[in-house]
Amino acid sequence: MTTPPYQPYDTPHGPGQPDVKPSKALYGVAVGVFVLALVGAALLGYRAVTSFPGPVAELAAGEERQITLDEEGLTVFVDRTPASGQCRVTDGGGTPVELGPTKGTETVTASGTEWQVLLRSANPVPSGTYTVTCVATADTPETIRFGVGPHTSVFGMVAMIFSAFGLALLGSLIAVIIGLVTFFRRRSALRKLQQPYGMNPPYGGYPPYPPHGYTG
Repeated sequence: MTTPPYQPYDTPHGPGQPDVKPSKALYGVAVGVFVLALVGAALLGYRAVTSFPGPVAELAAGEERQITLDEEGLTVFVDRTPASGQCRVTDGGGTPVELGPTKGTETVTASGTEWQVLLRSANPVPSGTYTVTCVATADTPETIRFGVGPHTSVFGMVAMIFSAFGLALLGSLIAVIIGLVTFFRRRSALRKLQQPYGMNPPYGGYPPYPPHGYTG
């Protein structure tokens, strides 16, 4: 009787498919970290752009005007440099709001006009309606215009922009590190598995002895 050929049997992890660590799932983790970093950076960038400081209302020298602010704090701008002026601000109850000069020079451009920050509220004031009156000093032209806006700093906006870039860079770096470490560790594990048996799985896909119970 002719002896039938041995039937190939699978290795514990399937022929040609050894269990290699780390798992390929880490590639997905790297992609997820990269995407989350980009989304976070985009949100920070959007927040920085939408919170760009600038006046929400304008008034001429000597004009009294009621201005409503939707955010905390109060900032007074002038439309030229050098320029100086004095302003009086009262809240809805008639209580004066203390104003003080800023540290350094802050200049913003809004609607084609370059504004310089002149004064800010010394303490945080709630959003609401305020009565504002500003006058120019003797060495400042009467044509000067003042602007009033919330207590938002240019430096805070710049910090948010840099934070957005930093978050995107950090997320990209972490994703690249995870991907590279996973790739090289998997390649090293595959080489170790292939060294004892060449390019084939153990036993070349055949059992080491005939099946039990078979007689020729």
